[in-house]
Order: sequence, then structure tokens, then C-alpha cells
Amino acid sequence: KADSYIANSVGEALKHYFDIIDIIRPKLKGWTWERIPLLSQAILLMSIAHYNYVEKVDKRIIIDVAVTLAKKYIEEKQAKFIHALLDEVLA
Repeated sequence: KADSYIANSVGEALKHYFDIIDIIRPKLKGWTWERIPLLSQAILLMSIAHYNYVEKVDKRIIIDVAVTLAKKYIEEKQAKFIHALLDEVLA
């Protein structure tokens, strides 16, 4: 199940890369996409791609998975940033 989640999310993130960034940019208060660390960008891209293009699931689940990944691989501050941004972006 994890392999298909990753494959589908990454595939859709690459296919809709610019569309996803256009969704994120207006919500970046005081930030630019380019300033966000690459791993945080990857988590955001995969999360939004999964929500918008792979499978509509409750946004709380998408956010929880994203925050769990962020806490495991990057600093706590970025996990909070990802949580807040996804909460605004996912409708």
C-alpha cells in the first residue's frame, strides 16, 4: 500500500508540479517557494498531489502523514510550517 501511495503521489506531483506551486504560492506569507527547504517542498508536493489528483481523503489524514514525515526527516519548525500551509491549501 505504501509503495502505491508513493508512486501515485510522486507521479501526480511531477505531472502537476507547476499547478501545485500555483496553489501554494498565494498562501506563502513572507516566504517564497524557492526559500522552502527541498525536503519540505517534496512533502508539500506529494501531499497536495495525493489530495487533489490521486484520492480525496480527509485533509486531516493528509496533514498527519505529511507532519509525521516532516518530524522524522526535518526539524520541528518545518513540520509546523507544513501543517499550517497544508491546512490552508487543502480545501
